[in-house]
Amino acid sequence: MKLIKKTIVLVGDLSKGYVSVVRVRDETGIKVVGEDFTTNYRAIVKINKEREIFSLLGKKTEIGTKIKVESTDEIGCVVCDGEKIVASGGKGISQQEIKFLMCPPTHPQIEIDKREQEINTEIVTPIENIENDTVTVTSVQKDMEEKDEDLEKNQLFEKLSEKKHDFYFGISEKVDEMFVIYPKEQTLNDVIPESEWIRVNYCENEYYVVGRLYENKKVRYLGYGVPGYENVVPPKIAENVAQWLPIKNNGYDGFWLFFQNADNGKIELQRID
Repeated sequence: MKLIKKTIVLVGDLSKGYVSVVRVRDETGIKVVGEDFTTNYRAIVKINKEREIFSLLGKKTEIGTKIKVESTDEIGCVVCDGEKIVASGGKGISQQEIKFLMCPPTHPQIEIDKREQEINTEIVTPIENIENDTVTVTSVQKDMEEKDEDLEKNQLFEKLSEKKHDFYFGISEKVDEMFVIYPKEQTLNDVIPESEWIRVNYCENEYYVVGRLYENKKVRYLGYGVPGYENVVPPKIAENVAQWLPIKNNGYDGFWLFFQNADNGKIELQRID
């Protein structure tokens, strides 16, 4: 699976943050995060010679793009609030592109096309205050990513903690179908009593597992997990819900597993002895 991630730090007098461009296979996504970014801001992200111009959704904005980033590509970003540059980083964005960002045309499409053509034919001269290397990782980025991950983790816990009645009854048909379509994960079937597990491949040699745990022949929990290595901790977002089960499987050292109550859908920490 092709995975490319490039990150630059955004700095400025009004705010700071970072931009990450991630490509998985042929899909590319852009994430713009800033301490004080608001919906009044606009951003231009340039990947090699192609660019995306969009309005921000707030402190964190994630969009998809048709641009296919490569590991050798340079990226740059400028965030503006009206006629002011809020923060910038990276390389390759010209003064004309920044002007276009600050003053987008509000005229018919023909005027937009004309302005776009002017930008495309201009000799690109990077602005002086955009000098960060695309592979630089600073404390600014780390702090912002930690805050972002904490927010996502809290949102995950809130979602997973929502109580529902007869949760499994509502999804049982889909789960039953999965257990017919996908192969058994015999490694887990052999070590976890009163359970059955399947393996769902989503890429070559990469997969996750889904299980049903029974009590008195009734589904008591649903289980989910991914294979992993003993010396590699799970993603931070899962560190408080996942349990490590050391068992050799297909080159991995074990599984990170978590369990969902079949009655109310709540994630619970189950101990596997």
